[in-house]
Amino acid sequence: MRLLPWRDEHFDRVVSWFTSFGYFDDQDNRRVLQEAHRVLRPDGRLLIENNNLVGLLPRWQPAFVTERDGHFAIDRSCFDPTTGRATTERVIIRDGRTRRFVFSVRMFVAAELRDWLLGAGFTSVNLVDPNGDPLTVRSRRMISIAYR
Repeated sequence: MRLLPWRDEHFDRVVSWFTSFGYFDDQDNRRVLQEAHRVLRPDGRLLIENNNLVGLLPRWQPAFVTERDGHFAIDRSCFDPTTGRATTERVIIRDGRTRRFVFSVRMFVAAELRDWLLGAGFTSVNLVDPNGDPLTVRSRRMISIAYR
């Protein structure tokens, strides 16, 4: 993602779906946006779908347990407003064995991600909810459509 193996202006569309953007540090996350811009043809579009932070924080759950077929996933998460990062410790219990790992994702308010996209060279950004309606504080998910 940070160094795409395709030539300049190769694609009409680039899609990053279901919070797959934001797992690197800020410098590398910005590099991902620049690379997407580089490989898009003129009039191309980048779509990023992720959490709408403004809509997520009021319903934030610091712990969440999922059970499926007798197996468990336990997430313990915290959000740091000074870095914009949510850090999660995930514990997986399957067949009597336990695995633990930690991951962190950068989360954005709409204005910040729009500014990052414009800074990467996109000419405009449209921010909508999953139905294509204008983004609101109640929208659970956010789709950013960046135009090259």
